[in-house]
Amino acid sequence: MTEAALRRTSSHQQSPVRILSISAAGEDHAALRQIATGMPCRIASAGTCQHAFRRLDHGRVAIVVCERDLPDGDWHDILDHIKSSSLRPSLIVTSRVADDSLWAEVLNLGGFDVIAKPFHPRETRHVLETACLDSRRAS
Repeated sequence: MTEAALRRTSSHQQSPVRILSISAAGEDHAALRQIATGMPCRIASAGTCQHAFRRLDHGRVAIVVCERDLPDGDWHDILDHIKSSSLRPSLIVTSRVADDSLWAEVLNLGGFDVIAKPFHPRETRHVLETACLDSRRAS
């Protein structure tokens, strides 16, 4: 989706899409913010499942970008929490081992996509743009 189309979409809906980045690695949050520059979104961060659960319970998060493994759990725990919530944000899993089996498992269990690390800016931006458009259509 082009930036012009994203601007048109965002002009119809003033509030930015809220994204929650979940990773123990601070550089992941910084990289996502850099890649999403100019997109109609706001990125919050969490370093653990417990911190993410609190953010998910108290905010209108549309997209979750979650590292495969976290200090106190993994992406399955985040997906279970999402499935029990009324908002049901889209889940994107990130991993250095983003192989076909992880991708298939994420999609089969209801996730949105998988992004390989280190983040490739063009690919990552495309996944984020697609998830943003999908969340705007759903709301």
